[in-house]
Amino acid sequence: LLDPNEDFAIRRRIPRILATCATPRSYDGLSAALDDKRFEVRFQSGRALARMLGQLPSLPVDKEAVYAAVLRETSVDRSLWNEQRLIDEPAQNESLQIDDLLRARANRSTEHVFTLLSLVLPRTPLQIAFKGLLTSDAVLRGTSLEYLESVVPREIWSRLSALLDEAGARPAAARPREEVLDELLRSNQSIELNLEEIRKRAAGD
Repeated sequence: LLDPNEDFAIRRRIPRILATCATPRSYDGLSAALDDKRFEVRFQSGRALARMLGQLPSLPVDKEAVYAAVLRETSVDRSLWNEQRLIDEPAQNESLQIDDLLRARANRSTEHVFTLLSLVLPRTPLQIAFKGLLTSDAVLRGTSLEYLESVVPREIWSRLSALLDEAGARPAAARPREEVLDELLRSNQSIELNLEEIRKRAAGD
């Protein structure tokens, strides 16, 4: 996995294998791969870590290392952020609870960063916020952005918000984090209904 001279076709598939054996060595290897030069190796390693942590929540997570990885991912310019692609496209993202149709509404860089954030932030509200960004409703997107601003470290948010579409849609006046979280959780049903309408329209096309 970590050998840059190994065949890329092999390296990008190894994380899915390591995800099935939750051992400290596998976890450490996947964590180290978050700094790989190839985006797909980093992407697949992040997904594998999220899957591993979902199975064993007691696994120790180095928050500083994860945030450092997110900072690296968000330090690219917008053109690279939007253009990064995968050769092996997974059908769905378990950690973010989005299916293939919804994944098409987000670029792979955004999905990867949110997968990494799911390692260190409460997963349920993060899932809701990510889905909120995929809706066609400006209010729901604004609530999601406001929640993210309240929980993502400032340095990361300043970079991430500049890369997300409609980053200026959040309310001007900052509210307490608990108030924003409550509103986000209450918005969950509206988000799901909006996304279901998007799925129906896509199926009709």
